[in-house]
Amino acid sequence: MCTSMGAALDHTGRRSLAQRLPFLPGLVGPMLVKSQAPLSARKVKTAQWAQPAASAIDRRVLGQFADHNAEMSARLQTSDERELARVTMVSPFASFIAYSLLDGWRLIAAHNWRHIEQARRVIQSPGFPA
Repeated sequence: MCTSMGAALDHTGRRSLAQRLPFLPGLVGPMLVKSQAPLSARKVKTAQWAQPAASAIDRRVLGQFADHNAEMSARLQTSDERELARVTMVSPFASFIAYSLLDGWRLIAAHNWRHIEQARRVIQSPGFPA
C-alpha cells in the first residue's frame, strides 16, 4: 500500500485508466473506507497472497511495524491535505481500482482500527489465553 502511495505522491509511473476517470476515485474510495470500518458487520476476506504466515513470527516484526507506522505518519504530517485529496493512487490489491491518497490514508486507519477491535474480541473471548 505504501509503495503505491509513494509512487502516486512522487508522481512516478504511468497513470492507470481508473486514475484518469474523474469520478471513479471519488466514488470508490469512500466505499472502501466504509467497508473496512471496524463496526462494519460485513466480514472481509483477504486475498490469498496477503494472508499472514501461519508459522512463528519473528518478534522484531512488531518493532518494524511501529517504525514503519512512524515513518508513514511523518510523511503524512508533511503532506498537504489538498494534494492528498487531489492525487489518486491505484490499489495494490486490484489494479482496476483507484482512489485518492487521502482515502488511502483513511483506508489504512480503518483497516488498522479493524485489527485492533479484532484483537480486543479475541482477548475478551472465553478461554483466552489458551
